[in-house]
Amino acid sequence: MMYRSRSGTSDSKIDVFFDRFVLFEKQKDFLRFALRFPIKGSFKFDIYGLDVQDGDVFDLCCTYIINCPRAKHNCLPLPDCPPLGWGPDCEIEASGLIPVTHKQAEIVSTDGFLEIRLAKNRVIAFYQLLKHSLLDDATLSKYSVAELKTDEAIVYLRLPQKGEYALKLFAQDLKDQGIAKNILNYLITCNNTNSELKPFPNISNGLIGRNPKTSKSYGVDAVSHPQARLIAKNGKIVIEFRADLNVELVCEMHTIDGKAAQKMQKVVTNSGNMWKLDLDMPVQAEYSLNVFAHEKGHSDQIYNVHSYLIKSEGRKEAGEDVDNDETNVVDTSIPTETLDTSEPEVTIPISRNCTNVAAAIHRRNGYDPHDPSQIKFLSSDDINVINVKLRNYGEYMLNFYEVAENGNTAQIIAKYQINRKRPGELYHNNISSIMADIKPSRQSTPMSKGDRSKEEAMRQARRNVQSAIDLKDANNLDEAIKRFIKLGADENDPLLRKAKQLLQMLKAKSDLIEASQKRNQALLEKAIAHARSVNVNHELDVQIALAIRLRDHLATIEKLRHTVLDMEAKTVSEIKSYSNPPDGVHQCMIATFLLLGHKLSEVKNWQQVQVLLGKTGKESLMRKILNFDAQAVPIKRAQVAKKIIQPYNKEQIRDVSAGAATFYNWAVGMIDEVDSYGGAEQEDPMRLIK
Repeated sequence: MMYRSRSGTSDSKIDVFFDRFVLFEKQKDFLRFALRFPIKGSFKFDIYGLDVQDGDVFDLCCTYIINCPRAKHNCLPLPDCPPLGWGPDCEIEASGLIPVTHKQAEIVSTDGFLEIRLAKNRVIAFYQLLKHSLLDDATLSKYSVAELKTDEAIVYLRLPQKGEYALKLFAQDLKDQGIAKNILNYLITCNNTNSELKPFPNISNGLIGRNPKTSKSYGVDAVSHPQARLIAKNGKIVIEFRADLNVELVCEMHTIDGKAAQKMQKVVTNSGNMWKLDLDMPVQAEYSLNVFAHEKGHSDQIYNVHSYLIKSEGRKEAGEDVDNDETNVVDTSIPTETLDTSEPEVTIPISRNCTNVAAAIHRRNGYDPHDPSQIKFLSSDDINVINVKLRNYGEYMLNFYEVAENGNTAQIIAKYQINRKRPGELYHNNISSIMADIKPSRQSTPMSKGDRSKEEAMRQARRNVQSAIDLKDANNLDEAIKRFIKLGADENDPLLRKAKQLLQMLKAKSDLIEASQKRNQALLEKAIAHARSVNVNHELDVQIALAIRLRDHLATIEKLRHTVLDMEAKTVSEIKSYSNPPDGVHQCMIATFLLLGHKLSEVKNWQQVQVLLGKTGKESLMRKILNFDAQAVPIKRAQVAKKIIQPYNKEQIRDVSAGAATFYNWAVGMIDEVDSYGGAEQEDPMRLIK
C-alpha cells in the first residue's frame, strides 16, 4: 500500500489511487516492487505478509518512507492493480499452464503485435482480458484473441496505440463455474506509433476454436474443420458440423475490410443432425466465423460453440471488381460500449431498425451456466429494449445479432461490456479523476521528420482524429481535434463534426460516471441534464437510465434519513420509557446503534440502549444519524445488524411502536446501502483480511 505521508500536504482524491503506481512482481524466490511517482512529496509504503499456514490475516511486515523531490514526467497509473501481482510465479503451474515465450512480468512490443504462448498439460477453460488506463474494455476486446490447442494456450494481441496495457489471464477446470482464477498478469509497453493498426474481425467470446463447455452442452462437433485458424484457397471453404437433433445452429461472418464485406456470402443447410456452412470470400482479407447454438424454439439467446479466424486468398477477378469502386465499401465497424454498474440488472435499448434480434452473453473471465431467464426482450412506448439480469458481480460481454429470416445466419449489430461491481469498487477504480489531477501530456501520433508539408500534416491529423474516434479515447480525441483545426480543417468537414459530437458524448458519459461514483444527487441531476442535451443519437440511453435509477435510490435513502430526523422528541422519549420493550423494538434499536458505530456488547442490554437514547449534543442519536455515512460502515457490522432484525417486518414493528418502525425502516435502508457499496475497509489498519 502506498500513500502520501501525513507530514506532507495531500489531496485525498489522488491518494486513493497510489496503489495503481506500484508494480508488484512475485516469482519463486523473490518479490520486486517498482514504484512510480506522479507527484512529488513524501510517501509511505507499507508491505504486508501472510503466513499461509496460519490463518488468512495479513500482518504489516515493513514500512518505507520515500522522499520524491520531483514527479515522473507524463506519469500514468498502471492499467490494472491485480491482487495476484505481475508476472509468472510458482502458483501458475497448478493451473496446468507454464509460460513459454514470456517468463517475466514486463513485455515490450515495438510494432503492436504480440503472440504469447503457454504450455498446457491438461484440459482447461482459458480466458484473457486486455486492459488500458484510458481505453474502454469493450473497445479493447476487439484487439485480443485466445486460442486453445491440445498442448498450449496462445494469446494474440494487436495493440491499437502507444502506451501501457495489462493482459490478465484466467483458467479453471471444465467442471468449475463462476469467476476463474487469475493465474498470470503481464504489463505490456507498446512503442508502436502506427495509429492505423486494425482490430481482429469479430470473435464472439474472444476465443478461437472449439468452446469446450458450450459445444458439449449442445452436442456440437466440428466434423470437417476442428481447428481454429483456416486458409480459404480460391476464397471458398465448406465447413461441416454435427449437432443434437433438438439444436439449431446460427452462423455469423465478419471482416474489417469494407470491400471484402460487400462480396462475402454464407449459406447454411441442414439435414438431420448434420450442418453444412458454405462460405465464399472472393476478396483477399481476414475474416471471422462464429457458430452459435440454441434449442429449437428458444432463439432469443444464442451460445457460441466454435469460432474461426479465416485468411482468404481471394480470387483475382473479384479483387479487380472492387479495388477502385468506393460504392462497394460496407461499414464494418461494430458499435461498442462499456457499462459500469452496481445494479443487478441493466436495460438496453435496441435499434428500431432491427426486427429479429438475438443476444449472446457470457462472463469474460469465467463461466456461468446458461440461464434462459437472464435476458428478456421487452417493448415499451414504441421502444424495444433488452433487460439483462446480472446475478453475480463480474465482467460480462453482451453481443446483439440481427438474425436473418431463415434463422441460421446473423450479423452483429452491437457489443456491450457490462462490468457489475460494488459501488466501492466503482469509486476506487475511477481513473478519470486522477487523470484530471495529474494532467498528463499525451501526444497524438507524431509525424516523421520527412512529413514537412502541410498536406501531409493534414492527412496525418485526419488519421489521428479517425483513430481517436475508433478507440473512443476522449483525451486523444480532444488533442486530435485541436490539431486538426489548427491545420485549417473546415468547420463543416464531416469527420470534424463527427469527432466533436463524439467528444461531447464522451465527456457527458464521463460526467455521469463520476457523479454516479460519488453518489451525489446534485451532481447526478446536473450530469443527467447535460447527457440528455447531447444524446442526439441515443448513445447515452443506458448510462442515463442507470444514473436516474441511482438518483432515485439516493433520494429514497435521503428520505429515510429525514423521516428519522423529523421525528418529535417525545417519540424517542416514548421508546426510551419502555421498561420492558415489545418484541422487535429492542432489536430495531440494536441494529440502529450497530450501524452508528456502537459495539454489540454496548447495546445487548435494554438499559444500555436507554442510556444511549438519552445522550445529547454530539453523542445524541439524531446527531449521529445526521452525520451517518454508509460508506464508512464495515460490511460485517451491517451483516450482524441485518441478522438481528431479519425475523421482523415493518408491519410487525409498526403495530407495537410507530417510532421503532421509523428506525426499522432506516436500518433496513442503510443495511442495503452498505451491502451494495461493499462496506468499509477493515477497522484495524495493521491487519488486512485475505
